[in-house]
Amino acid sequence: MRHENIEEELQRLRDRIIELEDVMGWDLRPALSFCLDLQPQECAVLAMLCKREMCKKEQIFIMLYSQKNVDERPEPKIVDVLVSRIRKKLDPLGIEIKTLWGEGLAMEKPSRLKLMRHCEERVMRYMMLRYERPKLTAA
Repeated sequence: MRHENIEEELQRLRDRIIELEDVMGWDLRPALSFCLDLQPQECAVLAMLCKREMCKKEQIFIMLYSQKNVDERPEPKIVDVLVSRIRKKLDPLGIEIKTLWGEGLAMEKPSRLKLMRHCEERVMRYMMLRYERPKLTAA
């Protein structure tokens, strides 16, 4: 393979990685963790649900555990456990994750918007507290 072809292929693969990370919601994970006190796996699941119309449980399981050895992988039922934990944290905020029987899980647009608003408000409160404290003067 010629050098130009290798460079083109490398760039194509880099672009694909960025595209896949976007679909999995990697960019949302830090904000979700900060705003909702989620564990890393819970963040990963919620971020994926925020980015997609619907997620099959198998897709979520693969996203979480595809890089682990088969011996180290938990049972697929772990997805239900994670979603249950996330729902408990979202319920007081009026945010729903729906089960679409026979299809998968979904977070409808109104719930996604509520979640984003909650995160924005939480970050703004943090910023105000952090940067608008009264300055102490030396006596």
